[in-house]
Amino acid sequence: MARIVEKVTEAVQAAFPEGDAFLEYRKGSRKVAGYLVWQGFDSLDHLERQKKMWEILRNRLAPVDTARISFIFTYTPREYHAMMDH
Repeated sequence: MARIVEKVTEAVQAAFPEGDAFLEYRKGSRKVAGYLVWQGFDSLDHLERQKKMWEILRNRLAPVDTARISFIFTYTPREYHAMMDH
């Protein structure tokens, strides 16, 4: 099961240079979930961030792998740190 986390992590790290992916495998849902933190999201609203990320994931991963992603929240470093401080 860790292999799907590796695949998704590799895909987002290749597409979002200097970004940080915090992903985990959730046994209950048998899916990947987590956060993608990237400075490049600063100029994009939430919907644009999600569209960009999912377009890349669909281009880099097989459909069977993208189906195993539950959610990936997209944050700028500032947003992520603010969230983690509370």
